[in-house]
Amino acid sequence: MIRLLLWITLLGTVIPGMAQTKTADIPLTKESDGDDRIFVLIEQPPSYLKGTDSLQRFISKNLRYPEKDKQARLQGIAYVYFVVAKDSTLSNVTCMRSPSPAMGEEAVRLIKESGKWIPGKQNSVTAKMSHTLPIKFSLPSDVN
Repeated sequence: MIRLLLWITLLGTVIPGMAQTKTADIPLTKESDGDDRIFVLIEQPPSYLKGTDSLQRFISKNLRYPEKDKQARLQGIAYVYFVVAKDSTLSNVTCMRSPSPAMGEEAVRLIKESGKWIPGKQNSVTAKMSHTLPIKFSLPSDVN
């Protein structure tokens, strides 16, 4: 019985370790400035230039709740996908999913107006990377 428990314990620790795979390092060279690769699994993700708190304040201050959705009391989260280039600019800003088309358009507008971002890094080298940001649309409980 003790041997059986030892085998079960041993298999329980070895099998999960075998399932984990190491991601391959993608070599970046100095000649990669013309490289159009967009990294998805990354070492250091892109971030807002002024910090997360500042991004939240920017969104809170500038979000224009679509009037039709406000009257319908529609709430939810819009997911905006974009690419942060090596020069900190944004491109390919699109809404992946949202509670309504108007909320998706508003979320895209916000991200486009957010300004520059700090690009991410892969293998300690600045790289072009994709990023997805959730933008929450919620109404106060006392709004008619």
